[in-house]
Amino acid sequence: MALIKRIGFTLFDRWGKNLGRVAYTEAEHTEALDGTDELSITCERELSKGQRLVWVDRQGIAHEHMVDEVSQVHEDGGRTYCKAVCVNSVAELWDDYIEDKRPSGSVDTALSSILAGTRWKVGRCDFPGTASHTFYHVSVREGLTDLISVWGGELETTVDTDGPGITARHIGVRSARGDQKSPKRFTWTKDIVDIKRTVGSVNPKTRVYGYGKGVE
Repeated sequence: MALIKRIGFTLFDRWGKNLGRVAYTEAEHTEALDGTDELSITCERELSKGQRLVWVDRQGIAHEHMVDEVSQVHEDGGRTYCKAVCVNSVAELWDDYIEDKRPSGSVDTALSSILAGTRWKVGRCDFPGTASHTFYHVSVREGLTDLISVWGGELETTVDTDGPGITARHIGVRSARGDQKSPKRFTWTKDIVDIKRTVGSVNPKTRVYGYGKGVE
């Protein structure tokens, strides 16, 4: 989890029209390899579901997040502000549908198949190996999850910008995301501000019983 400070956010409507910069009081980006990629932001400007926030992190990497949950707050003292939770814009692929596709071969071949017809392109794919899978009556976003489950690797989304807007969106499958050759060591009190450990609410089962065909 990284606390974002002094990074600019540009707001776009759902059709890509630039709505200008967004002044904010707090912003936090949470990303994990389980698919979590959320931006929480507090600002005075009212945001609407479906709008996009585009920003560039300190490594020069551009991100695009869709406004998902919005809370408009009016305090006793009269101050009003907006709190929003935004998700990675790859979530738009929940609305793109796969009828029946059965790719086989490398991961980039499969990725190219399920992204056909969307505005997303195949990004960097360096995960080796081949496999095959049937994508039948699922959303493209579900297909991406299935692809990672079958072929392996880690999903990576990137966007290209030209200043006023986004020019391209890419999805790649990496063997390992991040700089694996970095000598950086994170040490408590020097590099790490805080650590939070969360235990999920799902109760795992350690034993299951299988039954054969019985009475219908």
